[in-house]
Amino acid sequence: MGDQQESTKLGWLTGMLEADGWITVNAYKTSQTKRGWSIKAVVGVCGQDGLVIEEVDRLWRDLGVVGHIQEGSTPKGNRTILAITTSKLSNVRTLLTALLPYMVGEKTARARLALRYVAGRLERGAQGREHDNEDFEVLREWASRFSGVNKGNRLTNLRAFLTDYTRTPA
Repeated sequence: MGDQQESTKLGWLTGMLEADGWITVNAYKTSQTKRGWSIKAVVGVCGQDGLVIEEVDRLWRDLGVVGHIQEGSTPKGNRTILAITTSKLSNVRTLLTALLPYMVGEKTARARLALRYVAGRLERGAQGREHDNEDFEVLREWASRFSGVNKGNRLTNLRAFLTDYTRTPA
C-alpha cells in the first residue's frame, strides 16, 4: 500500500473515531485480580451501517488490531447499532499511535492520555500486574480532566478505584 493510500485510510479511520467513536479508560470490579479491580483502556466505533463497521474492522486488521463487533439497538429499540471495540493494551497502543497524527478534535487529548497509560503499562511489562505510581498519575489526570465526558458508572468506578486502591510501599 502506498503512502498516500495508507494516509487516506488512516485519515478515514480517524474521522470515524472522532465522529462516531470513543476512547475511554474504565474501571471494573472483578474477583480475578488481587485487589479486586481491572482497568481497561477501550477504543471503539459504532454505527448503523454494517458495511462501514466491516471496513473499520478490515482497516484495523490491516494494522494488526483485532476488534470485537457487537450488535445492539438504539435506546428506543427501533434501530440496530453495531460497535467494534478493542481493549487489549497492544491493540489500543497500535491504533492510537497510528491515528493520533491525523486527530484534530476534542478526542485528541483523550487519545494522548490513554496512549500514555497503555504505552507505560506495556513498556514496564506491567500488563496483568499491580498498578504503580505512574499508572495512578495518569488515571488521576483522566478522572479530573474528563469528569464531564465519562458517563455514569465508568467515572464513578474509576474514582472508586483511585479511592479504594491503596498501594503498599515497594
